[in-house]
Amino acid sequence: MHTFHGGAVASESPEAAQAAIDIMNKGGNAVDAAVAAVAVQGVTRPFSGGIGGGGFINIYLAEENRHLILDHHTLTSAAFGPEAYVYPKTGEIYPMDVRISSGMATAVPGAPKGWEEAVEKYGNLTLAEVLQPAIEVAENGFTATPNLIREISENATRFRLFPETAKLYLDEDGNVPEVGTLIRNPDMAKTYRLVAEHGSKVFYEGEIAEAIIKTVTQPPVSENPDFAAIDEDWKEEYGVIAGNMTLEDLKNYETLTYKPLKTTYRGYDLYQTRSVSSGGITIGLALNILEQYDLKNMPRTKAMHYYIEAMRHAFADRTAYVGDPKHVATPEKGLGDKAYAVERRQLIKDNIASTAPVAPGDPWPFDEAIKAEENEQQATYKIAGTETPEKENKRPEQCTIHLTVSDKDGNVVSFTNTILFIGGNGMVVPGYGFLLNDMLLRVIPMNPPTHPDYPRPNMRPLSNMSPTIVLKDGKPVIALGSPGAETIVSTVLQTIVNYIDFDMSFPDAIATPRLTELNHEDGHTRYESLFEGQYQNPDGSDLIEELRKMGHQLLADPKKQGTGSVTAIEFFPDGKVLAVGEPIRRGGGTALVQHPTKESTQSHLAE
Repeated sequence: MHTFHGGAVASESPEAAQAAIDIMNKGGNAVDAAVAAVAVQGVTRPFSGGIGGGGFINIYLAEENRHLILDHHTLTSAAFGPEAYVYPKTGEIYPMDVRISSGMATAVPGAPKGWEEAVEKYGNLTLAEVLQPAIEVAENGFTATPNLIREISENATRFRLFPETAKLYLDEDGNVPEVGTLIRNPDMAKTYRLVAEHGSKVFYEGEIAEAIIKTVTQPPVSENPDFAAIDEDWKEEYGVIAGNMTLEDLKNYETLTYKPLKTTYRGYDLYQTRSVSSGGITIGLALNILEQYDLKNMPRTKAMHYYIEAMRHAFADRTAYVGDPKHVATPEKGLGDKAYAVERRQLIKDNIASTAPVAPGDPWPFDEAIKAEENEQQATYKIAGTETPEKENKRPEQCTIHLTVSDKDGNVVSFTNTILFIGGNGMVVPGYGFLLNDMLLRVIPMNPPTHPDYPRPNMRPLSNMSPTIVLKDGKPVIALGSPGAETIVSTVLQTIVNYIDFDMSFPDAIATPRLTELNHEDGHTRYESLFEGQYQNPDGSDLIEELRKMGHQLLADPKKQGTGSVTAIEFFPDGKVLAVGEPIRRGGGTALVQHPTKESTQSHLAE
C-alpha cells in the first residue's frame, strides 16, 4: 500500500508494477504505463494473460474529461459454429477437458492490436518504448514465485502434451521446477521485438500470424500423449481438436472503441464495460437493486442476504440477455433502468433466501431495442463423458490479469487482459514463446440458437471482465478490477459495497473475505476456504451460520488462491493517491508510486 503525489500502479506482478513506474518516469502517461505493465505480466504471469489473448481497457483522460472503453476482446473465426465441438462419430460434444486443450478453443487474439492502438492514440511514447521493459524481463528472466509454481504443478500433466510448453515451463526431466528458478523466455522477447519494430501487423499478417495458424490447425502434440491422465473420458481417438482459424481471420480483426456504461449509485458514478462484457451490466443491475436498501444501517447478515439476492437476480438476467450486440439484441438500457431494478427487487424476500437458479426478468418494456423473436427450438446435443465435482476441482482455474494505473496529470486506466483458463489452451506457439487463449471452450450449442452465447462466426464471446472507474462530483474516487472469470463480477461488486455502504477503508474493502453468487443450478453461494472461520459480522457473530439460518446454501470454494485479486487505486481530494494490492490472494499484489509519502508502506508480499 502506497500513498503519493504523482503516478501510481497496482498490479499482481512486482516486475510489471516497476515497469509502469519506469515508463512514467520516462515521460509516459497512464496508458503507456498500463500497456507496458500488461506486456510484462504476459511474461511473469503467462498462464493468466498476455499477447495471445484479449481484453478491455477502461480509460479516463483527465484534461478532456473523457471516458472510453478500448475493446480488444477475442473473436471467433469465420468458420466457427455449432458443429465446432461435435465429435463426428457420435454427434456428442467433446468433454470439457478435451475442449480446453484444443486448437478449436482459441479465438482470434485482440491484445497486440489493442495495445498498439492504446499507445498510438492515447499515450505519449512509442509502442517500441513501451514494450522495452517486457523485452528485458523476457530476455533476462524472472524468479518463479510459489504462486507460479503452484499453477505449473496443477497443469503439468496438460503441459506435457505440448513439447514447446513443457520445454519452457518444466525442467529437463519434465518435472515441475522449484520456487526461485530463473525462468527466461527469449522467444517471447523475440515476439515483442517483432511487434515493437513492425507493429501489430506482424502478428496479424506476418510471420507470427503464420505460426499461430499452424499451431491452432496442427496442434504440436508430444509423441506419446497421455490423454487419460488429464481426463478418463479423453479417448485416444479424440486426439487434440484442431481449430479452423485462418490467416484471413487474423488479418480482419478489428478493435472497438466506445463510451463506457454509466451507473449511478448513492451519489457515485461508475464507468464500466458494456456488452459483450457482462461485468458492467451485471454490477449495475445489482447495485440498482441494492440502492433500494439502507445497507449501512441494518445488521450485516441482512445486508449480505440482500447482496446475495441482488447478485443472484442480476446473474439470471446476465445469462439470459447479454451477448455480442452485433449478433443478438441485448436490452442494455432496460437492464440498467432503475425502474426495472424495482421490479426485480420485489421478488426478494426480507428474511428468506430464494431458491437458485432464479428465473430472468423481462427488461424489454424498459428498453428501446427491438426484442428478438422467440425460438422454441432446443439444442439436441449432449456432452460426452461425465462431469463430476472431482473433475471440476482438478481442472485448471479460470484466470485473468488486471492492473490499475494513474499518472501525475490525473489520467486513469483500469485494464483487464485474459487467456481464460490457467495456461490458456496449453500450447506455446513454437518459436514465439506465448500461450494461446482458450476463450471458446464454453461456446457450445447447449442453448437454443437465439441464445446470446450460441456459437456464431465472427462473434466476441461473452466476457466477465469488469475494469471499473468510479467518480464522485466529477472526480475519480476509486479505480479497480480483478481476475477470476465469473467471480470477477461479484469481487468488484462486493469491494464497491464494502467501500461505499459499509464505510470500510479501501484496503479493508479489498482484503475482506468474499461471497460469490452466480445463480448456478446447484443453488450454492460460495465462500473462500482461504478465509475459513474469518467470516465474522461486526457484532462478532458468524456470518456464514447466520446466512444459513435464512436458507442460504453456503459452500466453501476449494480454490487455494482465493476468489479474485483486486488491484486498485483510491484518489483523495488533496491530490494524494493510494495504490492497493491484495495482501494474500494469489500470493499478494504489488502497489508502487513515483513519489511515496513518508507514511507509505510497501504492499507487495513475497509470493
